Amino acid sequence: GSEESMRAAEWAALAAVRHHAPLRIVSAPPLPPLALAPPALAWELREASARALAEAVGWAAEVAPHLLIETSLVEGPTPQAVAASGSGALMLVVGARGGGGFLSMSLGSISRYVAAHAPCPAVVARMDTSAVLREVVVGVRDPQEAAPMLEIAFEEAALRRAELVVVHSLHWSGAGLTAAVGVDAES
Repeated sequence: GSEESMRAAEWAALAAVRHHAPLRIVSAPPLPPLALAPPALAWELREASARALAEAVGWAAEVAPHLLIETSLVEGPTPQAVAASGSGALMLVVGARGGGGFLSMSLGSISRYVAAHAPCPAVVARMDTSAVLREVVVGVRDPQEAAPMLEIAFEEAALRRAELVVVHSLHWSGAGLTAAVGVDAES
C-alpha cells in the first residue's frame, strides 16, 4: 500500500501495455508470529492487503484504462510469495521500498529478494512513471549465462527507444588477485 508500490503498479501497467499483455497485481500479507498474534490480526492484515490491491488497480487503471487487470492475495512469507508469483510472467515489478528520505535510496528486503530470486526478469521501479526513460540498465553476473538477460534488455531498450547500458563487476580478494598474477602472497 506504499506510494512506492503504487508507482510500481503504474510502471507495470505501462509495461503491460507496451507488451500487449494483461497485468496481475499481487499482495502478500505479512505473517505475524502465530504464538503472539491474535486470530483477528491475520484477518486485519489480509483486509489491509485487499485494500492495497484495490488501490493499486486504481493507480494502474489511471495510466492504462483499457488494460485487463487481475489481482491475487498470495500466501507465505512476503519476499518468497512475491518472487514466486512471477512464475510464468513476462516480468515481475516491485517498488523499491516503502520508506522515504535516505532509506528510499536503498533496496528494501522484498525488492532485494525478488531481484535475486524471481523466476522471470525482475524490475525494481524507483521513479515516477511520467519520467522519460533514456537508458535501460542490465546487470550481468556471469557473461557465460548473460544471453537471456541481454535479449530482454535489448528488447526493452528497443521498445523504449533507449540506450542500453550493461553493467558487470568483479569482486577481487587480495588472495585471489595475487594468485591471478602469480605473486607470492608472503612477499
